[in-house]
Amino acid sequence: MRFLFVLAVSIVVASCAPNRPPALPTDYSDSVMPWGVVDTDADPPAVVLPGRRINSLPSSASVVKDLRRGRSGSYEYPVLSISGGGSHGAWGAGFLKGWSETGTRPDFRVVTAMSVGALLATPAFLGPEYDRILTRFFVEGKQSEFYRVGPGSIIGGLLGSGHFADNTPGLKLLNELLDDTVIDAVAREYRNGRRLYVSTANFDNNRWTLWDLGAIAASGEPDRYHRYRQVILAAIAVPAAFPPVYFPVEVAGKTYGQMHLDAGTNFVFFGSFMTGTDAAALAEANLQVDVEPVVYALMNTQREPNLAANPSGAPLDLAGRAYQRIGRFASYAALDRLWVYATERDAEVRIAYIPDDLPIPFDVFEFPQPQMSELFDEGRRSAAGYPFLNRPPDLPPPPSDAEKSHVNGRVN
Repeated sequence: MRFLFVLAVSIVVASCAPNRPPALPTDYSDSVMPWGVVDTDADPPAVVLPGRRINSLPSSASVVKDLRRGRSGSYEYPVLSISGGGSHGAWGAGFLKGWSETGTRPDFRVVTAMSVGALLATPAFLGPEYDRILTRFFVEGKQSEFYRVGPGSIIGGLLGSGHFADNTPGLKLLNELLDDTVIDAVAREYRNGRRLYVSTANFDNNRWTLWDLGAIAASGEPDRYHRYRQVILAAIAVPAAFPPVYFPVEVAGKTYGQMHLDAGTNFVFFGSFMTGTDAAALAEANLQVDVEPVVYALMNTQREPNLAANPSGAPLDLAGRAYQRIGRFASYAALDRLWVYATERDAEVRIAYIPDDLPIPFDVFEFPQPQMSELFDEGRRSAAGYPFLNRPPDLPPPPSDAEKSHVNGRVN
């Protein structure tokens, strides 16, 4: 009898494939993109909009608009890149809030983000007057507002739905906090030459995808508000834990769905998009030497996560631990690549990250209060006089002058 029961369950599980829209034929999986995506293979990179493509990078005139000159006499071009980290993004949200309170937070010309960083990206881009969004997400927000786990979702996950939690409450929260007026404000800043990018992972062709949220907001398309929020929902949809977001694409009159999820283990920072400038346009305006990017990296992870002993064994608890470990390695490996990229181009890098000795009594899939609010406050306090690092914390320090002389002496 037990054998028959196991056999019956196996047949049911095998027959319950996730209910997804038809996927693009493989011949089109790389060339057909949902609108709002940046074609990073184009030169210059182009945003795909309905019936047209436009340059994703700002013009040379807007690049230097309202920039301040630094000590070297060059225009400082402040850029912010925000990492993932699940609910530990409360620290980064608090850091941004505290940074605002010091009066020294830059007016970032480019903001890039992935995973939970996508929740911080819009208020980070729009400035301190939108910090209430950070507070609502991470101080007032409850776990039930982000996702729901119940017997139905767990059984659905086991029977092939592809996820164990329902993030419908999260979409409702996005609709509340990123309302049409907020997205219209993003559109205004986009027209002023500022740029806001978020990444997802395209699971149909196994590639990371870059979305130009400013271009989406300013597109004038009737569904631009919905598209903006759907991109952020996809950016925070952890594979297996939450359902994918399917973006419609059309080929030969037939509509397909392209599967997008959190890009948490993909490339975190976006290379040439860190400067946000069209090199050819700058060269024409003789500005290529005068613009000096200053890249801030806000890391919502510790170098060595402080994981509590004896986990509960619950599926989401174990998944959160695994995601935290994988995310830590991916984030800091990407930070190393960002630092190499920036230093090769004489850009300054300034890094902030969660201190290793800070106990965090919850994993990245939990959103408990008041603990999350306390982590927010830790980040808020840290921002005052924060000693930004100019190189990743896991890289060895550069050799001293004495060490260089010793090496040169041996070589000579």
